[in-house]
Amino acid sequence: MRMRLGDRSNARNPQLAVAAMLIGMVAIWGGGAFAASDLDGDGYTEAEGDCNDDNDEVFPGAPAQCDLQDNDCDGNLEPDELIDDDLDGWPLCADCADEEAAVNPGASEICDGRDNNCDFLLLPDEDVDVDMDSYPLCDDCNDLAPAIHPGAEEQCNGLDDDCDTWLVLEEVTDVDGDFALACIDCDDYDIDVSPWYGEWELCDGIDNNCDGDVPAWEQDSDGDGFRLCNGDCDDSNPAVWGKDWAAPESNGAPEVCDGIDNNCDGAVDDMFQFDAPNLANDQQNSTGITQFRRVWL
Repeated sequence: MRMRLGDRSNARNPQLAVAAMLIGMVAIWGGGAFAASDLDGDGYTEAEGDCNDDNDEVFPGAPAQCDLQDNDCDGNLEPDELIDDDLDGWPLCADCADEEAAVNPGASEICDGRDNNCDFLLLPDEDVDVDMDSYPLCDDCNDLAPAIHPGAEEQCNGLDDDCDTWLVLEEVTDVDGDFALACIDCDDYDIDVSPWYGEWELCDGIDNNCDGDVPAWEQDSDGDGFRLCNGDCDDSNPAVWGKDWAAPESNGAPEVCDGIDNNCDGAVDDMFQFDAPNLANDQQNSTGITQFRRVWL
């Protein structure tokens, strides 16, 4: 059935009126009105080569964007949009360090002096180094002390020198209560041993001042239990020792007739003397050795 547009007889049949209207619209669109539209307002229609008329950054001749889209509608992506050497999901054109997976536009900025998220910015305190120790403020637990920074050697000073938030146990321990921390006290179980004693040494055979040395006068080389500092006048002879000034009951070694000052009183064989008048009457023993009579004084 043929119908004429505008035929008033169609008004008597609503269905025919709607059909006539649709036919008219098809005729208009088919005539090129749809093909000539520019939906994204970029100045190009699909008929003119716009390969994505929903994106105003995509049209023939558009500048390339690093967005994995064919912005200029030439059917190709840019070469650096297809490269991802570090396999972090970000192409070379967007990744400021495509050789390191931890650096990309989606990474979190950390205190390492690098632009981790490729925004061309560092953390505010990442480029501050007050003490000039090469560690920025954001990483240095004391940016006023150049000896304190990550990686520094821990010192015996009660401070966190290496910025690991820990102190070694010896830096906070003083077992013997001599005010010397265990890390500098060469014997933290003996109150008579401390580096604070300076040059002071006790006569006990111990390194009291922690200087690594026990003086010769404090040693007992002959093993007789006495030292030069407490009455031994000959520390190479175990039969010789004197009165210990720290032990009043000590009288020194027993004096024997041997030509030696056994008890260190300054006299040799002072407890013996030869009976000179009777030398002529002294008898020789069976071995032919003369035996002298000695008189106890």
